[in-house]
Amino acid sequence: MTQHMAGTVRLEAQRNVIHFCGPINPITVHSIKGTMLQALNSHKSNPAIAPVSDFYFVFCSEGGDVNSGISLFNFLRAVPVPLIMHNFGCVDSIAILVYMAADTRYVTDNGRFFFHGFTSTFIQPIAAFSSHDFSIAERSCSVMNHMETYRKCIVERIDNSKSVIDFEAAFREGCVVGSSEAIANGIAHKIVSPDNFISENDVHLGVTP
Repeated sequence: MTQHMAGTVRLEAQRNVIHFCGPINPITVHSIKGTMLQALNSHKSNPAIAPVSDFYFVFCSEGGDVNSGISLFNFLRAVPVPLIMHNFGCVDSIAILVYMAADTRYVTDNGRFFFHGFTSTFIQPIAAFSSHDFSIAERSCSVMNHMETYRKCIVERIDNSKSVIDFEAAFREGCVVGSSEAIANGIAHKIVSPDNFISENDVHLGVTP
């Protein structure tokens, strides 16, 4: 839609819907950032392209790399337009942190969230603990720090809800949270059906994993 002002045509801002289903890793995070930055800059370089009103993520992810997830969380918090996340199936592990970056968070009725502890791997096999104990201690410290960052960021984003999720137990044993429970705990704000969701009035952008 356009508005005519004093002989000029002013394009109304348009919702950009980003469709993403895949792992969180350096490649996918780079693709998501690039897609969003290009959308934000397109109107500046070409006034015939409508500016972005907000970003709406149709989001599904099994999780992935912790460093990448934290980086994407911080990037999304810095985006200068409103951000909406819609869990379209499953949002697991570090992808939950990415999801929580949005101020408005939806979930389908059959959507779920999966919390669990973080793991770390060694590229080279360990031949003897006596010669690698310092490396093991470093890796353990890094994992514990990531877990605390993850927990702290999510708790801060839970909208002052009285969440009953026991994060220590979730990290130790795993914890699946359904749509209704996610709303009760402040993770999601509303159950939104996928029926008739895609509108031809929006800009749809697919990010390929």
